[in-house]
Amino acid sequence: MGIFLMLMLGLVGVALITYGRKQGRGLHIGAGLVLLVAPYFLRQTVLQVILAVVVLGALAVASRLGY
Repeated sequence: MGIFLMLMLGLVGVALITYGRKQGRGLHIGAGLVLLVAPYFLRQTVLQVILAVVVLGALAVASRLGY
């Protein structure tokens, strides 16, 4: 389960970085970098899921507010 979660978070991170670069959105690039790098430092699955929910939730709220 841990390897699969790391792969999925990395995939979402790369997608956010690619989208952010094409659209010129620094917030998406930052969120993508966090999701791409964080699984290497957080080994517990629960912490990875919590971090992903917080980062993606903050990104959604910031995007709705126009940032």
